[in-house]
Amino acid sequence: MVTLPIEIVNHIMGFMLFRPKTHTELRDAVNMWCDPFTRRKAKKIYGKISDWDTTLIEDMGELFWNKT
Repeated sequence: MVTLPIEIVNHIMGFMLFRPKTHTELRDAVNMWCDPFTRRKAKKIYGKISDWDTTLIEDMGELFWNKT
C-alpha cells in the first residue's frame, strides 16, 4: 500500500470536507442544517455536520443559539 505525504492528504481532504473559511459561511451552513425544510439540501451541499472541519473558525459564538 502506498502512503501519501500529509500535504497531499490535507489538500485532497480540503475538497472532500466542508471547511468554512469565515464565521458567516459556517453560520449560513448551520442555519440551513438546523432548518427542517432545508436540512436535506444542507446534507447534499455540506455533508454530515459531524464531518465539518471548523478549524479555521475562531469564533463559534451563538452559532446554535435558539436552534432545535
